[in-house]
Amino acid sequence: VIVIGLRFVLSGQTQIFDTFVQVSESALAPGQPLTIYAIRDRDAIVARRVDINHALIGTLDGGANGPSVNGVPLEIEPNAPVRLTSGQRIAVSGLWATDRLIVSRIDAARDGPDVVAGTLVEVPAATTLQIGGAMLQGVPNGNRAGDYTIAFGTGNTSGIEVAQIKQGRFTGASDLRQLSVEGYLEPINPTPGYRVAGLGHSFGRNLRLAP
Repeated sequence: VIVIGLRFVLSGQTQIFDTFVQVSESALAPGQPLTIYAIRDRDAIVARRVDINHALIGTLDGGANGPSVNGVPLEIEPNAPVRLTSGQRIAVSGLWATDRLIVSRIDAARDGPDVVAGTLVEVPAATTLQIGGAMLQGVPNGNRAGDYTIAFGTGNTSGIEVAQIKQGRFTGASDLRQLSVEGYLEPINPTPGYRVAGLGHSFGRNLRLAP
């Protein structure tokens, strides 16, 4: 598989997960954002674990303001393999751009809870938490705002009634030496004023960012 221009070899020992459910290599498809934990082996980069990162799983709402899932507006990339049928249960792949999702792929979703995955953000005026444009109801105490978070529960037109939360992006990867990330910048208050939308990654304070 090729992600951000890097070629990763899948071996017989590579584990592949789709929202924490282990799947086979056939589940991988163009347009999916992936998190890959890999090691260098001679001239190859060998994937130890691959996570398919669906940003949204839920029922498509094709309202007057455009398509949305779990209260999150969808912006479809040109030529993305997408077919939209209002009321269909779907798994949405794409990159966050603050409170909307730039969609690269949509697939039919398996049975299970609705999902929204991205950076957990506090909304002081509303005394609540959200991920992207999805408001979260019933979030347990102790979850850290600013971290990559997957919320499972029951979706509605404004967000998700949360049944379970998982935080952290690199499951089982405690020895990272190099990190390569793709995403959209979003403004935040702490210096230097940006992070990668939906991924929870910020930057060193002395980093100079190009316009």
